[in-house]
Amino acid sequence: MWISKLRLRNIRGFKDSNDINFSKNINILIGPNNAGKSTILKAIYLIQNNNSLSAEDISLSEGVGKVEVSFEEPLDSLHMNSGLKLNQHNKIIEIFLKRATPQMTGRYFKGMGAKSPFQDPDKNPNSTIFPGLPTLEPNHLIYPHLAKRKAANFQEAITSQTTRNIVDDYSLLYPKIDKLITGLPATREKFFKICENILQIPISTAAITQAGKVAVLPVTDNLYVSITAMGEGVVSLLGLIVDLCVAKNHVFIIEEPENDIHPTALKALLELIEEKSEDNQFFISTHSNIVLRYLGGNRNTVTHSLKMELKNNMPSSSIKKVETSEERWEALEVLGYEPIDFGFWNGWLFLEESTAEEIIRDFLIPVFCPALVTQIRTIATQGVGKLKDRFDIFNKHFIFFHLESRYKNKVWTIVDDGVDEKEIINKMKDTYTKHGWNAENFIQLTKHSFEEYYPIRFKNEIDAVLSDRGNNKLKIALLRKVKEFIANDRVTAITEFEQSAKEVIDILKVIESKISVV
Repeated sequence: MWISKLRLRNIRGFKDSNDINFSKNINILIGPNNAGKSTILKAIYLIQNNNSLSAEDISLSEGVGKVEVSFEEPLDSLHMNSGLKLNQHNKIIEIFLKRATPQMTGRYFKGMGAKSPFQDPDKNPNSTIFPGLPTLEPNHLIYPHLAKRKAANFQEAITSQTTRNIVDDYSLLYPKIDKLITGLPATREKFFKICENILQIPISTAAITQAGKVAVLPVTDNLYVSITAMGEGVVSLLGLIVDLCVAKNHVFIIEEPENDIHPTALKALLELIEEKSEDNQFFISTHSNIVLRYLGGNRNTVTHSLKMELKNNMPSSSIKKVETSEERWEALEVLGYEPIDFGFWNGWLFLEESTAEEIIRDFLIPVFCPALVTQIRTIATQGVGKLKDRFDIFNKHFIFFHLESRYKNKVWTIVDDGVDEKEIINKMKDTYTKHGWNAENFIQLTKHSFEEYYPIRFKNEIDAVLSDRGNNKLKIALLRKVKEFIANDRVTAITEFEQSAKEVIDILKVIESKISVV
């Protein structure tokens, strides 16, 4: 069950939004404050919580507002509160809000409700009141994670109601965590693994009060740190993690997931959301370029840009789907991202160390593969440990901008010989070949240090570097000496490097042959 489209009429700044078509996987809402992002999320939530919008949200000077939510299949696939029998045509819920009453008059099925968009449904004999979607797991539809999700107090009692009820804040976080860790072993292990990956700490529950259980970080068998002592970010992450662990065929509405969360934890959370989007639908508003880059590059993501203008001194909201590369650049720049860091090149070469990058970029490429000078960008990742993370970020960057394959196999990664390097390069091969990358683009050299490719005249200095690998001063001093040699006797340097660095030069020539040179 997923929401296929939404239409708002006379709701806040939306006079008539027309149909807003959604992805069944991930939908991202971007735009400045007061543009209408929260209105979209609350309008969706209205089908499960009749307090998310009220008569106060009707556009000024209007008497009736309408929210129309469409589904891709009839609602009879849901467990309804009242046992109401529905027919195959019930794919749309119409919700009317009236100024004459403090709340809405009710929810109505299209085809069974008012004939006119703003006809009073109370006066229409064909109107059928929709009872609303359930608010108890697992029969509910929506997991809400809105801006005001912080809880003043946490419920400690563990009951069927507190472990299953869907509320707007994290007040029931303790019993929900306890339900996970005392449930099926597979679910418990999944929760522990996700906490370790995102929070870097284990989370459990403990009976340390008379009221019930509290979510904690265990220190010893009798010593615990409450999650409330860890900051708002931990609570926010746990609230989402708990729901993501068990969700299947549900809808998440998430307002600004980046709030109170460190970028590293945020990226791990976004990876989990992307994984769970295979069988859940997400509506996410954000002001973060990280969120947009990480999720916006998914082919099943639809990004909507909202803006607000004053028309006759009245706020007017509009929404537009972000589609072209230019619109994607603009969207990220509005969110404070500077994509100039990568620029447009025909190919990219990731290297393990900056010393290797300098020699390859400033000498080997210009001399032996001059056509690559303006075609390829070299990037040093400052150590093999950071290689995969940097490559992942790069990949998401270009997938987001282009969503096409022209850049996919125009990127090469080269690492030195070694056990750790082999593990990393094989992991990258396994990961990316599944998505269409060529295994040949992930290369491991036969020598464990790039300095071993320097001419034989530097043997003593090379041996010193190899015997003390952690000494960067030696590497830098040797690099400086090699560059001086190149500058002072370029002809001899070319001859000697052609022999000592033949393996590297051959790889560069292969890359040169595979890049389309204009």
